[in-house]
Amino acid sequence: MSGLTESFVDAVNLGVVDVFENQKRIESDARALRDKSAKFARVTGEWVAIVDGFDAELRKIGDFERWIRAVEFDLDNITGVVERVARRRGECEEGDDARGEARDAVDDDPSEGDARR
Repeated sequence: MSGLTESFVDAVNLGVVDVFENQKRIESDARALRDKSAKFARVTGEWVAIVDGFDAELRKIGDFERWIRAVEFDLDNITGVVERVARRRGECEEGDDARGEARDAVDDDPSEGDARR
């Protein structure tokens, strides 16, 4: 009977050895997976920071474009006002020139020249 007991013990011991080796391999794989997960989390965090920075810069560009459009709109309005003022001033000067010429013509009129003086 002792031979039968020994063969049972040997069979159980082989199973225990297999389980122990599997446990060591699983623990090693778990450590490697934990390290890779930590590295993945760190790299993912860096990418998130890069994308957030890129998004912020895009928003700044959008704000700048909106500001440029507002400045362009204001400049167009100012240009229109300046052109209207220049046109009115030109019309007024033409009117003043015409009135001045009419006054000069009246002053030069010989029929009225002697009577007025």
